[in-house]
Formats: sequence, C-alpha cells, structure tokens
Amino acid sequence: MPSMKLPLCLIVCFLLSPARTVQANIAYHIRLDSSEQLHVQACFGDGEVHGFKLDSQAYLTSFGDIRLNSEPRIIRGGRVRLGTSRTKQDACLSYIFRLRHALNRNEQQKMDRNISRIGENILSNPDIWLLEPEGSNSYTIQFQLPPGIQVSAPWMPMDSDFTKYQFSASASGWNPQVAFGPFNNTRLRVGKARLDVVYLKGGNTRTSKQVGERELMRWIKTVASHVLQSYGEFPVQRVQVLLVSVEGTEGRMSRSKSAVPFARVLRRGGSAVQFFIKPSADLDQFMRDWTATHEFSHLLIPYVNSADAWLSEGVASYYQNVLRARAGDLSEVEAWDKLYKGFQRGHRDNYTQSLAQSIRDNGENRTMRMYWSGAAIMLLADVALRRVSRGKQSLDSVLQQLAVCCLPSNRTWSGRELMKKLDALSGHHVFMSEYRRWVNSTEFPDTEALFQSLGIRAWGGDVSLSEDGEMVDLRKAIMRPL
Repeated sequence: MPSMKLPLCLIVCFLLSPARTVQANIAYHIRLDSSEQLHVQACFGDGEVHGFKLDSQAYLTSFGDIRLNSEPRIIRGGRVRLGTSRTKQDACLSYIFRLRHALNRNEQQKMDRNISRIGENILSNPDIWLLEPEGSNSYTIQFQLPPGIQVSAPWMPMDSDFTKYQFSASASGWNPQVAFGPFNNTRLRVGKARLDVVYLKGGNTRTSKQVGERELMRWIKTVASHVLQSYGEFPVQRVQVLLVSVEGTEGRMSRSKSAVPFARVLRRGGSAVQFFIKPSADLDQFMRDWTATHEFSHLLIPYVNSADAWLSEGVASYYQNVLRARAGDLSEVEAWDKLYKGFQRGHRDNYTQSLAQSIRDNGENRTMRMYWSGAAIMLLADVALRRVSRGKQSLDSVLQQLAVCCLPSNRTWSGRELMKKLDALSGHHVFMSEYRRWVNSTEFPDTEALFQSLGIRAWGGDVSLSEDGEMVDLRKAIMRPL
C-alpha cells in the first residue's frame, strides 16, 4: 500500500508560500438620468477589493452621495477606502456623478477636453467619473439610458444593444472616450473585424450643406479596408470609431481646410480611433484625405511609448501611401512621390541631435523628422527583409505574425523591444540593424541610393519611375495589390 506521507519540502513550501489574493468580480451598473447625472453602483462578490481609485481628481466636486451599501464614504486623495468591508460578499459602492456640473465647470474654467458637449451629445473621458477597483483589471459595466439615448465606449461590447461592456487591462496612451447622445451605433464589418462607429453631430453649423451619415460610413469602411491590403486581415477584432464634428466650433480645427483636421488612436480600454471632421466637406474630399488610412495603420502594431514615437508614426506614414496605392487610390508613381516628398520634409543636413534625442527634447523639426525618419526606416527594413528572404518575407508578413502572437496588446512597448520582436518573428536581423544605424544618429536615414536601385528618379522635385535598377521588381512588389 502506498505511503500517505507528503514530502517535507512540499509541506514547508505550502506553509511558507504567501496567501493567494482572490480578486472580486466587479459588476458596475450605471444609470444616466434626464438631468444628466450618472447613478453608479459597483457590486462585488467574494474576493479582495481594497478600495476604488479616481484617475482624474479635478472633478471631485461633481461627485455626490458616495456610499458603501448604506454607509457614507468620501474620496480622499483620489481614493475610496473600504476598510473591513472589502471582502464582504455582495457589498456595493454607489455614488452620483453630475455630468452637467462637470460640463459647466469645464466650460467656465477652460480646464481641459476631458468632457465636452457636441451638439446634443456628451463626450467624456471615463476616468473623471468611473471609480475603478484597485488591483482589478477586469470587470463588467452595464448602462441604463433614457429613451432615445445611446452610449459608445471603447470596451468590448457584450450585447447587441451596446449597453453592456467588458473592461480588461489595456495599454496606456491617449485618454479613452465614452459618448452619450441620440446618435446611431453603426456596426461595420472590415474583414473579420468589427468597427462600431458613431457620428457626433455638432449643433452650431455655419452651412446647410453637410455630408450625410451614410456617406461617412461608406468613407470609414473604405479607408479601414485599406488595412486589409497589408496582409489580408484587420489586425484587431474590434474598434470603437468616433466621428466628432468641429463645424461651427472655436479653434484651429474649425478653420482648417482639411476634411479631417485632426485624428488620433486611443488605446486605453480598447482599440479606438477618433476623427475630428468637417461635415461641410464633400465625400470626395474625405476619400482623398490620407489621415484615416494613417490612423488605422497604427493598429498594425501595439502601442509604443512616446519616446519611440518615430516607430509608430513611421509605420503609419509608410503605410498611408503603400496601402492607398495597393487599394488603387494612388498610382505607383504617386505613392513613391508622396514618400519622396515626405522624406524631403524630414531631411536636413545640419541636425545636431539624434532622432531619439529630438523626440525626447522636442528638437528642431521634430514632427517632420519623427514621422518621415520612421517611414524611411520602415522602407529600408522592408526592402532589406524582402532581399534577404528572396521575396518570401516582407514587413507585411512579419506584421501578420505579430498580430497572431501579440495583438491586441495590453501593455506599452519600447521601440527596441518591438524591433527585436520583428527580427525574432522573421528570423533575420534587418529591423535591429536599421534601429542601431539611425535612431542614435544625427543624420536622416539615407534613401537616395535605395531609390536609385529601385528605379525611382527625382528631377526638379518630381518623381518618375524607370525600368533601370537592380530592384525594380521589388519596387513594384511593394505597391502591388494583394
């Protein structure tokens, strides 16, 4: 009969090991009432919840009636401590957040863009009103809304009505955005991915001519589909897309002649893209604009820290031209011309700082150098990988492998870490080679010799293509549709 005696080391190891922390399942219920107040209740079952934290303390005066079950609580230092009740099953923290009060205060004091009104809609950073559990990285949020009012959030929807979401840990970056209002939640399919798109119409337009919502959805679907020309798939499963009208507002964006004066990718809470648009532009202007292809291309890689922004902006700047050429929106010569002229804007002979230093210290010509140095590095790496693999691999194929292993990513990457990962996926050393050559150099990446080999000629600032060059076939392959 086998002995029932446990090994001594097993007993000792068990006794000495720290107690496992069991995180409670948090369920939020958030009711928006007709006076624009959020009634929030966060209930948790068995498990450890030490307290709740508030990321933005500037709006503390908009909170009211904070309670744990029926016991009053206050926020100190941006946190609500639960004390001995932290493990009590079915305990609930409840409070009210006055959206209208926060809007008025923000408007009067010109505090920031954490909350704003766009026509009949409210757009806010949830960090100002969502008390989040400390130490927990996953919970559900259920909204109850007045008739005719919808919600759009970056978190993963759990129902077809867009009222229940799953929050999971995510990368940092720009603040997430949650919208409330009488808008439509439009679901678009791009490959296997899902885009949840809302159009927040402005309330103070200067012209009666406005692009239609259906046309805007057609534009978003078209430009998001450009990303499919990278390797045939969209890199993430779901994206929140916010179209925010700037027509009739104050500031530089409303005076811009561009259909899309500004756009940004938001990573916290989930993948999201926010476009500030001018509805007075016609559909052709939107279709010709490069901004949306650039922003959606950011999703091909995980969030990269701001110190290495040359990498994320470089990938997007390279692909904004390559993907539009593959989709047929640009000719091959137009795409190379745009890359060449971009490199010219980024190139100077007298830089005194390295690329890394320029980004860190907001150096001379920082923006153009950052975007176009990054694009040049991506072109050099793409060509090098195609050559060393004899056409079997490319930037496209290695990004496809990256999507399989690492997207969406819930953390921030460094430029070095990502370039090393691309080398590991490809089995070659082209990405780190270009990284070491240019990131700490005061010179702009040299593309002149490469252009000659690709059969790209630039005379008087205009680009032409020839059949002379050892890598003409490779040049054509870069812009060739899938």
